[in-house]
Amino acid sequence: NLLWALLAPIFPDLDDEQYLAKIGHKSPRADFYIPSMRIIIEAKFLRPQDRMQKIIDEISSDTGLYSAMGNDCAGIIPVVWDDGARSHEHDYLRQGLRKLPNVVDAIVVSRPSAWTDGEAASGQQANAKRRKRAS
Repeated sequence: NLLWALLAPIFPDLDDEQYLAKIGHKSPRADFYIPSMRIIIEAKFLRPQDRMQKIIDEISSDTGLYSAMGNDCAGIIPVVWDDGARSHEHDYLRQGLRKLPNVVDAIVVSRPSAWTDGEAASGQQANAKRRKRAS
């Protein structure tokens, strides 16, 4: 939602959850598509326990599907939210993502360092309790 809120005022033709041409039984879905620029934006969430390699694997899979379909796409920009705040690894991740076919750039954003893992977990627990009470 935050990414949509940032992009929508800049790109009025921004389309979210754009389904692309099927490949066999697979129906790929781009998180965001900007038709005027022919750019796909893939939003990824990297949890604290996840390895950076997970994101490279996921984006590699996505770029392979988009290329195989022959879609009218000039490129892909992955936007990664690193909930583990591992900023010391971001540059290396960006370099790796940029080497993938059709990736024109990569953006990695760290959760604010003021948010500790404990605060994030307690916030998630509080949200879960609120949802439970609401249902």
